[in-house]
Amino acid sequence: MHNNNINYINSINVYIRVSTSKQASDDSNGLDIQLNACQQHCLKNYGKSKKVKANIFQDIGSSYNYKNTLKERNKLLKKLPEESTII
Repeated sequence: MHNNNINYINSINVYIRVSTSKQASDDSNGLDIQLNACQQHCLKNYGKSKKVKANIFQDIGSSYNYKNTLKERNKLLKKLPEESTII
């Protein structure tokens, strides 16, 4: 059974994705923008003082037709430890 209490989270896994290389550098929703939003979320909800390891996973590719080509997503799902969360 997994404990859903954030006090027990020892690992945060951030997954960001865009469909195309052009979108990756987009100023409104590119990878940098997504990562920054996730970092802000972590600071707000988990605080600066917690020593929680953060792992970043990112893909450029469509999740509609080619789920198997999302290598970072697949890697994340295979090695997801207990007491961790995905953002």
